[in-house]
Amino acid sequence: MFRLSPRLNLRQAAAVEIEVLGNGGGLGEPTTSIRVGDEVLFDAGSGLEALEDGRVQQIRRVYLTHAHADHISALPLLIETLFEEGPGPGVEVFGLPEVLNVLRTHVFNGLVWPDFEKIPDEKKGFLRLTELACGKSISDPSGISLTPFATRHGVPSCGYGITFPSGRRLALTGDTGYDEVLVESLNELGGLDVLCTECSYAVGDTEKAMRFGHLTPELVQRIVAGLRVSPKEVWVGHFKPRFKGVVEAELRDSGFIIPSPGYLRSF
Repeated sequence: MFRLSPRLNLRQAAAVEIEVLGNGGGLGEPTTSIRVGDEVLFDAGSGLEALEDGRVQQIRRVYLTHAHADHISALPLLIETLFEEGPGPGVEVFGLPEVLNVLRTHVFNGLVWPDFEKIPDEKKGFLRLTELACGKSISDPSGISLTPFATRHGVPSCGYGITFPSGRRLALTGDTGYDEVLVESLNELGGLDVLCTECSYAVGDTEKAMRFGHLTPELVQRIVAGLRVSPKEVWVGHFKPRFKGVVEAELRDSGFIIPSPGYLRSF
C-alpha cells in the first residue's frame, strides 16, 4: 500500500541560515559580520575570524555597509586566505562607489595589502569590486534579493533590505544615526520580520550619538515607532564597550534581541 508523501513546505525547503559572527562596537568584542547562507557575508569585521575553516572556504560574496575598520578589518585576511587555498572563482565585494574607492586607495593598494584586483594577473584579479546604488535592487546567486538604502553615518554608508526565498524580510542598517529618510526607506521595504540595527550609546549620550551617526535605545524606539508595520523582531548590538552595561540595562524591558557571536537563525 502506497502512502502519500506530505505536501512540501516551501518555506522550510528554502530556509537560509543566518549566523551573527560579530556584533560588537569596539576592542575586546567581535565586530560586525553576518553570514547569510553558505556563500554570503554582510560586513567583514573581526567576528569573521571565528568562522570555521570549512565555512570560510565557501564564502564568495561580501556586501559592505561602509568602510570603517570595525566592518572591514578581516576582509584582507579573508581574501588572502581564499587565494592561498588555490585556484578558485575569487571573491566579489559589493558596496557604494565611495566605499570601494576606500578599499582600492587605502587597503588593497600594494602597501597595506596586496592589490588582489590585479592578482594573479591584471586582467583577471581574484578580488572583484562591484558598485551598488541605493534604491536599486539586485539578486544574489544564493536566491536572496537585496535593496541597498542610504543610512546616516558621517561617511558614505548604506543598509540592506534582504528578501529571502521564503518571502521573509530582514533589514540590516549597519551603523546609522536617526533620520526620517531612513525610517521612510525602511517603510518602503514593506513589513519586516526582523530589523537588525545598532545601539552604540546610552540615552544620556544622544548628542554624541547624533554627532557621530549612531543610535541610542530611545532613538531605536523612535525608528520602530515610525514604521507603518512593526517588525516582528528587533535585533540590536554594536554597543560601545564603555557604555555596554548601561545600554543593556536601558534595553532590558524593550523586547529587543541582542544577538551574541554564534547566534543562529533560519529564514
